[in-house]
Amino acid sequence: MFKQFWVIFNKEIRDAVRDHKALMSAFFLPVLMAVMTSAGVLLIIKSIDDAEHITLPVAGAEYAQPLVQWLEEQGVTVTLAPEDPVAAVNDQSLDFVLIIPEQVSEDIRSAEPSTLWLVMDTSRQDLMSQARTIKAYIRQWSSQVGGLRLLAQGISPQVAMPVVVHEVNVADSQKLASRVLGGMPLVVLMAMFAGSIGLAADLTAGERERRSFEPLLINPVPRNVVIYGKWATTMLFALVITVITLALQLLVARLLPLSELGIRFDLGVMEILVMLLIIVPVVFMGSAIQLFVAIFARSFKDAQTYMSLLVIVPMIPGVYVLMNPGDYEMWQVAVPLLGPQLLLVDLFGGELPSIEASVLVITESIVLGLFVSRLTEWKLRRETTIYG
Repeated sequence: MFKQFWVIFNKEIRDAVRDHKALMSAFFLPVLMAVMTSAGVLLIIKSIDDAEHITLPVAGAEYAQPLVQWLEEQGVTVTLAPEDPVAAVNDQSLDFVLIIPEQVSEDIRSAEPSTLWLVMDTSRQDLMSQARTIKAYIRQWSSQVGGLRLLAQGISPQVAMPVVVHEVNVADSQKLASRVLGGMPLVVLMAMFAGSIGLAADLTAGERERRSFEPLLINPVPRNVVIYGKWATTMLFALVITVITLALQLLVARLLPLSELGIRFDLGVMEILVMLLIIVPVVFMGSAIQLFVAIFARSFKDAQTYMSLLVIVPMIPGVYVLMNPGDYEMWQVAVPLLGPQLLLVDLFGGELPSIEASVLVITESIVLGLFVSRLTEWKLRRETTIYG
């Protein structure tokens, strides 16, 4: 039986290697995903840099010179506002304009509350970080002025602040990396499904379309050996693509200037080995699912259509992980494709998952893979699959 399996496995490997175009497109995917990850993280860094370097046109700066000086001390570049601030923001020639009415100077002298106007376009989400920074600076200056007014009345400013909250940040720089790079596990699993779509479709639906299943099954070879040979081929290619994707993602994380975000990314050999230990069974399961879905298709094109939907499957738990960072429960680890991503996020943060969670993910993936392979074997035994 092993000899028969080896013959089928070698035959499928040779056929797959001959298709140079499909091979190149499959191995180009990890590179493309690494570029996309780099672009995403660099965009985050750029948005933070933009928030730290703010240019703020001010109309009526002469009416609140202390405020303007305070803004400049905080690193804000204050410029002269145009005659029509609203039009300038609407046509996006300016991002913000701060309007200081003439009445403000009198209000400051008479210790009366004043109203300032920050003209902005809230539909431009890329500017919200800068807007929050500007408003925080103005609130800080307002608090200082309020404290001076209380002192002038012989009242301690602390009377207006009965409670003061100081933050104690217990997250180290390595844990912050798992939050910023939390999308990398999703990228790795998507590469697993997307990279071997063409091969899995060709090994099943392609065989049906070319009518090459019949001569293969005429030979005295058990159907399960045929399935296991094709499964092993698909799994090998999916595993190679997944490992390359993981290696490139780790390389990107190592080369990116994450220190500008206050993040330290430093994984040891143990964390990487545990990553591979979790990924291999998931590839085992994913390859079986691909063959099972593809064998229902009657043509190569139909199989690619069906399996393109599989790429979306890891996105559902992936989005959940991104939207709900933090601790997880064991029932979440038991959910297929959600558990591996939760553990991989921990590993990207430099934290080894518990043995119980790791064993659960590995065992579950292997059992599901074997179960789906049996379903594929059952489907292959039906005459409609061969001659339909």
